[in-house]
Amino acid sequence: MSKFFYLRFIINKSNMIKIVSGKERDNSIDAVAGIMILYTILMHLGATNEFGEFVDSLHYVFFCFMAWFFFKAGLFCKVETDFRKEYEKCRKRLIIPWITFTLFGLFFYYIRLYVIGDRNWIHYCLSPIKDLFLSGFTTAVPALWFIPVLLSVRLFYGYIAGKPYMRSHRILTFLVLLIIFLILYLTLNYLRYNSILTLPVYCYSIPIAMVFFLTGGAMKKIHDSKIASFVCLVGVFLIVRFCFSNVQLMSGKVIEGSSEVVFIIASIMAIIAFDGLFELFSKVYDFPLLRHFGRNSLAYYGFHVPILDSLIFFGFPHNSICDYILYYITILVLVYGVIVVIRLCNWQRIIGE
Repeated sequence: MSKFFYLRFIINKSNMIKIVSGKERDNSIDAVAGIMILYTILMHLGATNEFGEFVDSLHYVFFCFMAWFFFKAGLFCKVETDFRKEYEKCRKRLIIPWITFTLFGLFFYYIRLYVIGDRNWIHYCLSPIKDLFLSGFTTAVPALWFIPVLLSVRLFYGYIAGKPYMRSHRILTFLVLLIIFLILYLTLNYLRYNSILTLPVYCYSIPIAMVFFLTGGAMKKIHDSKIASFVCLVGVFLIVRFCFSNVQLMSGKVIEGSSEVVFIIASIMAIIAFDGLFELFSKVYDFPLLRHFGRNSLAYYGFHVPILDSLIFFGFPHNSICDYILYYITILVLVYGVIVVIRLCNWQRIIGE
């Protein structure tokens, strides 16, 4: 019986309500994180049939899905006065998980290379290093671009905002840095679009990620306002209806519409609207399943791509709508299994817990 309760404790550990500084953890934020990570995995399935058309149509609702995570990081960011402590937090929560996910992805990637008969040692050793330098991620797990970018954002802001003057003028610091990085992002994109200067993709993703991170930090006081949520909901509906633009945050490129600024404004509005709606809904229902995915979002994000790619490579059926639904559920179940094994082995540290 004791083993049964121990297993339940390990599996449900991340779903417990935590008390921080006398406040109960905001379950609605976890629910939003859950729906965002579920959408991310759904989008990565790459369906090409009617199911793919349905998933593609969802981007008009979830176009802010990656921006939300940067915004949330800024919203809850607590800067240490000692930069070494800030680095230590990032090392535990981001660097170690990034190494874990990269090695996990490379393991499956090397298996696929070996199965197709590729014995070129360059593809095993040098190509991943080149990919990291040029793009910030390896071919094995492209989705991991997010973690180095978030790490860069956290460390840069932690270094600047930890200064005594900056800490005493926090909102001003947010606003000044926000303007600087917005101008930097728009300038770099202008130079790229006009073939004047092309840089590695992280040179574009870091500035726009910084914009959302800083916006989250600057909007802490109005983020929970019901009036702000309603205004943003109406505003984002009008933008999507009449002048929608979408940006791929991994590369910073506009992939639909023509305006980076419109995308940024619409994303911020959508984020505040999402958070406000789920805060309202959570008073009626606490979304336990979504909260599970939200509180384990980093692990689901880091593990799902290697599993997804390997299932397809080894012949998992993905033709009909039913195939894709089964494919999606299988990925979620397998990642959940990996997380459970890690916790049973008491290796939570490798996934940032």
